This record gives sequence, structure tokens and C-alpha cells, in this order.
Amino acid sequence: MTAAEKPLIGFPPPLLGERPARLRVLLNDLERGLIVVEKPADVLPLPDNWYRRNPVLAYAINHQIEGGKPELERLGWKTPLVAVHTYEPEIAGAVVFSSSEDGAERLRNELAGLRWEFVFRFVAHGGGQAQELQCSLPIARHERDPRMLVSHQTGKRAATVFRAVRNLGRYREWEARIAYPRYHQLFLHAMESGLRVMGDLRYARFPVPGLADFKRDYRPSRRFEEDPPLFDSPLVRLASLRLTDGRGGEDLITLPPPRKWDRALRLLEEFSGQSR
Repeated sequence: MTAAEKPLIGFPPPLLGERPARLRVLLNDLERGLIVVEKPADVLPLPDNWYRRNPVLAYAINHQIEGGKPELERLGWKTPLVAVHTYEPEIAGAVVFSSSEDGAERLRNELAGLRWEFVFRFVAHGGGQAQELQCSLPIARHERDPRMLVSHQTGKRAATVFRAVRNLGRYREWEARIAYPRYHQLFLHAMESGLRVMGDLRYARFPVPGLADFKRDYRPSRRFEEDPPLFDSPLVRLASLRLTDGRGGEDLITLPPPRKWDRALRLLEEFSGQSR
């Protein structure tokens, strides 16, 4: 089944924000109680004290299940779903759910056993001529601020493998492979490895450029008083998720790039050599 053929579920305002949303169901295996749902940017899988104002996907889905929404009943969702994991809301991705508490506990054990793999794509500056970089520094949450830090005393073990994908002028597209979906781990380990992720304002302080940063003769459109950035968030996306269980089963879920992603990378590749 292609991405275009995946079933869609709708969310009227204000469940996931001020605008209506339609999200793809990427996997719906009721026999195993395994469900994967697309997650838009600025939405949390589960509540998080760092992000008290963001809508929560688990709440939005279960609110509609409890209301007996027909399109969810057709999917076989008749009891509340249980989110298996969470991560920060900044980027789009996917969330794994279970149809039961027991199933969720089993899936959490598989995740804790580092059997899963989250593959992110991002654009960064730096890294020299390296084609692969690795970082295994332990990380911990900051006590007050929404960020992580390296801590050899209280930090959790973490490992990220970076692989260069292609050149984009003076930047490069990279792939990051992580066994646990800690979004901030990517940024922190990238910085420690000499990579500044484009759009990472918290660690790298590297804003996404606009066309005026590349084109010497650029003039902004009448619609904009200023030159808008190529992308309205960090240039990071979840590209795939591999779920492996202890019995040899495996599910590979791929997420196609958003249109804005393709456009941003095409412009970077086209205009990076014309930097001002």
C-alpha cells in the first residue's frame, strides 16, 4: 500500500489546533494490537510539562473513539488507544500506539531493548569530509529549560550514527539513526559531532536562510514584507521507522518527504553556490 493509499482520519478544530487536520494511518495491525499514526509538527504524542500548550494526539484520537466516530470504527478502533512513546513536538513524524495496555507494555519493552530504529533526515553545515560520524555521549533533560545536555552522572545512554547522504552546495543532507525517539538527542549529538543542523535555534543557533541569502538579485514577493525562510521549522524530518520484535518480526514504515522539504532542498542545491 502506497502512502497515497493509506487510510486517513480527520480531526476538526480544536483537537489538533485551529485548523482541521487529516492524518494517515501508516499501520493498522489489530491482530498484534500495533497501530502507527502520522504526527504533524507542533503536536505531542502524549502530554509533556515542557510543552503545556501543544495539542496531544492520543487525546484527540481517543476523544473521537469515545464519540463513536464512524471512520475510526471502520478501522476497528472501538476502545482507547495507548501511545507507546513520546517525543518533542517540533517536527512531523509518526507515533506507535497499541490497542491495549498489555500490548503497549510489550511494545515499550521492545523499544527499551533498543530493537527499534528511527531514521531522520536533516540538513547541516560542518562535518568536514566525513561520510559517517558517531556520538554516544549520555544525555539528560535540563531541570528547567526545554533542552538536553551531556551528563556523565545523570544522563541516559544514547547513541546516534550520522551518515552523509548528498551535497547541497556548502551544506549537506545527512541521515541520523537513533534507537529511541529523542528529538533533542539528534541536535545535541550533531553539535558534539561538528554538525550544525539548519533551523536549530536552541543548540546550533543556525536559522533557516531565505532566498535573499543565496540569490544576489533576489527581490521579495509582494505578498511578503521580508524574505521568508525556505522552511518554517528545522530542516529535519522522520524518514522511516523500523519496528523489530523479539520473535523475528519486523515492520518498516516509510514517510514521504513533505512538499516544502523537497522544495527547500532543491533551492539549497540550486542556489548555494551563488551565496552572497
